[in-house]
Amino acid sequence: MSSAQQSTIQEQRNVLREKICAWMHLQTVYIPGLLQLLTDLKDANPSEPDEKPEGFKLWLPSEIPSIRRRAACIEGLAEIEAKLRTAQCNDALDDICHTMRVKARMVQFKN
Repeated sequence: MSSAQQSTIQEQRNVLREKICAWMHLQTVYIPGLLQLLTDLKDANPSEPDEKPEGFKLWLPSEIPSIRRRAACIEGLAEIEAKLRTAQCNDALDDICHTMRVKARMVQFKN
């Protein structure tokens, strides 16, 4: 890997690290019980933090054990995430259908 590529990757990691810091500040608002949960889980399963930001665990509501989710998150947050993921899946399916229609029309035109 060239030094220019390494420099670009490092810049992208710095930007990602800044965005993760901003995300962590938002987490205190929407997932106020996360700090206690992480403290409890760290006692049970200690692990070394990854220095690369792409290895950082975001701790979305779906990643919190369901038994502790209600205590950690504000009410309805897990449902909002589920709706968001469903919408993302629907968008991806729409994109696939559009691509398939375009390809079918190209084959029809060619024939």
